[in-house]
Amino acid sequence: MAEEDFFSDGELDDIPDNTLLELEQHAISSTQRVQVARPPPPPLQRNQPSAASVQRSQRLAKNAPWRPPQPRARLQSHAEAHPASRPVDPSSSDYGFDEENVIDLDEPSMIIQPASGLQSRTNPRLPSRPLSAHERKAVLDAETAAAFAAADAELGVFSDHTWPRAGGHQEQAIAGAEATSLQARIAQLEAEQARLRRAEQDAREAAFAKQGEITIVRSNHDKATREYERRISVMQKLHADEAAKHKVELESTRKEREKMETDNRFLQHDLAQEAERTQRLNGHSRSKTAKNKVTPGKVRKHGLGDGFEDSEVRTASPSRTREKTKDGTPKGGLKRKRSAHDSPLPALSFDQPAPSVHESTVPSVTTTQLAIRSLQPSTERTSREFVQRMLNHKRNRDVERTVEVLTKYSLPTAQNRSLASIFLDALTSPPRSNDEHALVLQVSRALLKLWTDCLHEKYYIPLGLLLDLLKAALLFERAHVICMLIDDAVPLIMRSVEVIVTPSVQPSRYQTQSDSFDPKAHEELVNSLEVDDLMDFLLNISQCAALSEDSTTAFWTSMSFTITLLTLHKGRPISQLISALQVLATSVTQSSFGAICKDTTLQDQQERYTVDRLTLLLFDTPEAPKGEESYLVEEIAELRIEILSVLRQVCLTDHGGQLLAHHRNAIGRLVRFLDAQITRLYTTPPSLGMVRDDEHDDMPTAHDLIIRTVNMTVRLLHHLLRTFDSSIDLTQKLAATYGGYHKFLISLTRVAFSEQLVCEAGIEDEVIEAAHDILDNVLSPEEGEAIVKAVETPRGTHSVMGLPMARNLLQKLDSETQFYVFDVSADSMGQLVDEGANRVHACSSSKDVADKSDMILSMVPEGSHVRTVYLTESAGVLASDLGSKILIDCSTIDTGTSLDVRSATAAQHPKANFYDAPVSGGAIGASKATLTFMLGCSNTDPNLPHLTTLLSYMGSNIFPCGGPSLGLTAKLCNNYCSGLIAIAVSEAMNIGMASGMDPRVLANVFHTSTAQSAICDDWCPVPGICPEAPASKGYQGGFRVQLMKKDFGLAVDTAERVGVKLALGESGLGVYEGASADERCRDLDSRVVFRYLGGQEEWREKFPEEVELKRDETGALLKKARDASK
Repeated sequence: MAEEDFFSDGELDDIPDNTLLELEQHAISSTQRVQVARPPPPPLQRNQPSAASVQRSQRLAKNAPWRPPQPRARLQSHAEAHPASRPVDPSSSDYGFDEENVIDLDEPSMIIQPASGLQSRTNPRLPSRPLSAHERKAVLDAETAAAFAAADAELGVFSDHTWPRAGGHQEQAIAGAEATSLQARIAQLEAEQARLRRAEQDAREAAFAKQGEITIVRSNHDKATREYERRISVMQKLHADEAAKHKVELESTRKEREKMETDNRFLQHDLAQEAERTQRLNGHSRSKTAKNKVTPGKVRKHGLGDGFEDSEVRTASPSRTREKTKDGTPKGGLKRKRSAHDSPLPALSFDQPAPSVHESTVPSVTTTQLAIRSLQPSTERTSREFVQRMLNHKRNRDVERTVEVLTKYSLPTAQNRSLASIFLDALTSPPRSNDEHALVLQVSRALLKLWTDCLHEKYYIPLGLLLDLLKAALLFERAHVICMLIDDAVPLIMRSVEVIVTPSVQPSRYQTQSDSFDPKAHEELVNSLEVDDLMDFLLNISQCAALSEDSTTAFWTSMSFTITLLTLHKGRPISQLISALQVLATSVTQSSFGAICKDTTLQDQQERYTVDRLTLLLFDTPEAPKGEESYLVEEIAELRIEILSVLRQVCLTDHGGQLLAHHRNAIGRLVRFLDAQITRLYTTPPSLGMVRDDEHDDMPTAHDLIIRTVNMTVRLLHHLLRTFDSSIDLTQKLAATYGGYHKFLISLTRVAFSEQLVCEAGIEDEVIEAAHDILDNVLSPEEGEAIVKAVETPRGTHSVMGLPMARNLLQKLDSETQFYVFDVSADSMGQLVDEGANRVHACSSSKDVADKSDMILSMVPEGSHVRTVYLTESAGVLASDLGSKILIDCSTIDTGTSLDVRSATAAQHPKANFYDAPVSGGAIGASKATLTFMLGCSNTDPNLPHLTTLLSYMGSNIFPCGGPSLGLTAKLCNNYCSGLIAIAVSEAMNIGMASGMDPRVLANVFHTSTAQSAICDDWCPVPGICPEAPASKGYQGGFRVQLMKKDFGLAVDTAERVGVKLALGESGLGVYEGASADERCRDLDSRVVFRYLGGQEEWREKFPEEVELKRDETGALLKKARDASK
């Protein structure tokens, strides 16, 4: 602006005359004396500036040396830092200037200073900014700085700051040092921040791992708690049932005892009256025949001492009347006389004076009398009850008494006397001894005699009645009483069994050898006498004999070896076989087994034949009698459990253990039986998850019984192989059975590595340990590795996934990379070594691979195999010095095993890292390197770039799933879904074709509708729909149905563990279990469920017309381009 815009000449007239003089004096004094503190000058009125002040400002501006112009915003911010230096006046100046445009040159805060000085005077609270290019000019020289300082002093402004000088190298050095220190500090803080981030990542991974472990532990704890509660409830229920049963029995026994006591009191009363009447009658008869005899001298009165009460003698004596109350001496010729058999004591001699009786002997005489009196009524009562029981016996309630029925029968050689008459004679005849069991034995032997006569005369009709009476006679007798009949009863039972059984077991041989065979009589015998009843009676006798070694020897000496084997023939009904086995179990003694004979050589031969029959019966399936339904699986399993119980009983003695251990075929047949039973586990519906009726809750299922046979057989083998290890040549024993050694390895390995899930649920922990012990004791380390191959692929081994994955790595990695491989399949390993051209090296164990490699990948079928690969003490991966190596397991297994291996890795090798990385895509995806990898890690894992780079050589999709074991969770969920879709597509295709629809048309409908899926488009279960699918190649290749069954079962188990309800899980698992066991489907692609469900594979003959299949060409092109870019 022009100068005239600011000032006018009229205004200068108002300035006093001495103003200029005062300003000059003030300037001189300010440069020559020390500045003293003085109050700040009053603020000027900005709206009325004086002419002198304006002129002074202009003159100072003209004389001052040049300095860089200051930005206006800078002055404004500096002015805001001193709000008290100027008053706030809302009005504008008279010259049209606003507040912010007026500068008070007397204010210290508004003195213009160099750029560097201004920077130092700014409010420290204000944010600093970098200098502009105009501000970063050279430092002022000394003269300029002095001029600025003089101007400041002239204006009365004092500052603690000094103007920078051109030679300030020291300040620059200090600033450089401070910058270096700050940069070092910044680097240190950045390093600390990186370390904290790493620690946070490690903590997150540890938390993930712990969370998974906690989930598994909690699940196992809940599962154990539920199992414990279930067992407790079952035991409580059993206890309550037993208690109720015992209570009922006790109540029944009490009522029966009360009734018997009441009956006994009536009988005692009747007997007392009868005895009194008999004594009176006998007394009158004796009085008529009495002779006169000399009466002994009268002695001191006391009891007669003849064992009878004096009152009885007095009543019967003819020398007194009934009214006479005093004792007196009989008259001559009327001497009291008793028959010798009336008293149980020896008759007293009356020819001599009675000896004096001391007082001390009186109690003993009285005691003897009481004992005799108490014994005699009890014996009589027992005999009376026995007679009543035998006379009132009935075979059934609604029929006649057995004695009445026997009146209708008589022996052909004595037709004038009925069998009832012979029986009643034995029942009413006095026993030959005073033993309380004499009558029972007498009647029993009479019945056995009748039985023998009927057999001899081939009169079989009454035999059933005689057997029932014999059982009734011995019903309440003690064991030692029954054992007294062994010599009479056992041979008779054996002969009866032989007569009934032999014609049905060996009809042609029996009819040829016996010319007198009468078919009609034999039919009568079969109809009248049940073999089951005979075996039950024989079992009762054998169990009584088993209580005493002498009785056992007597029983089995009476037993016929031939008949024993005959009762164990597979042609007999199961009920009779079980009874015969229970009888045979009682024959085990310290020196014998089975029937006993005096010839030692013959005895050994008989025992071997008995073991032969028992072990053969493990495989023979009994045939049901004609007209009856075939036996159930449960019935056959119960029979085999009974056989194993007998063998277990034999093992309890050293003699029996030696017999089984040294038998030529026993161990081999047990191994063969174990292998067959384990195979049946996978074909029999498991008990887990089955809906059962309330009436059969306590009944074991077929699967439960088969599991029990597996447990018992392993225990038997473990006992024999460990107890008699030094004397058994196992190779020779197994060679006696076809494929014995192979079955030995397969069966025991399946038990040893059992997951105890679903089909294997119920195998005991002790049995698993026993199987491990047997294998450890028998196998070498090399054989131990080989059995894994035999278990998983019993028809041969072929690396479906691992070999093509390794080929992709071999082709895509640089030629300097070396490969170290180990596989149980020597063929697959040798094939890769041959293709590697000196880059692939075969190793002897998993540890050998880990020793020579920087990164380890593994892929095996089962969780037990993963444990073997990593956790084997001497040959596993963790046995190596891993350092910071990366371990990647691509197996599809249970999450618990993966977490266990990861925990073991962290504990033994803290710097190493274990990852689960299961794959999806099948054999085709493995060959084409289009697999999907599901990584058990997070997106922030530091090793993720290395993992992604390596796995991308084998797959097209790598998904970090969040943490340890979550990759396996994703894989199990995927296979569960894929398996259900394959079943659904198979069933839908079956419905369409059965209705007359071309499967290609139906596939097109699926492809363009909501049923579209990869299974329909690329893996169709129907042969001929997808040319590249395994179904069109005879279901060869692909994902084997056994592996799908395993993965599906793991998914179902995981759902149960985490508490997820499944609607289709058990049904789908049953389909894959059935297909895995079906010989038409085993070892084929999992889509073979179409065949298992009865699909029409030869459908082209029914639909000869060609149908074009629709495919998504855009998707195919995109996929092809993506594969080409890789």
